[in-house]
Amino acid sequence: MLNIDELRILQKMRSTKHYIEFTFPGMYSVLYNTQDGGILCAQCANAHFDQTCDEDDPQWYIIGYFIHWEGASVYCDHCGEECKSEYGEIED
Repeated sequence: MLNIDELRILQKMRSTKHYIEFTFPGMYSVLYNTQDGGILCAQCANAHFDQTCDEDDPQWYIIGYFIHWEGASVYCDHCGEECKSEYGEIED
């Protein structure tokens, strides 16, 4: 669930028709959550911007964003790009 500030940031990205790829400062990769539980990389989110704003298409509709801090890699559900965590895998 997004807090009010995160919701405003998502709305601003939609109004400018561009999803950010990296945070500033830090240059951490930003990934996007879709309504059906999928993950999109920023490149796919931007390449399919109109679809990501269509509430009737849950596989594309973006409802949030996150930075993948640690753990195993995740993959973009559209292009299959590996998205490694910023701090690596969790050690036992």
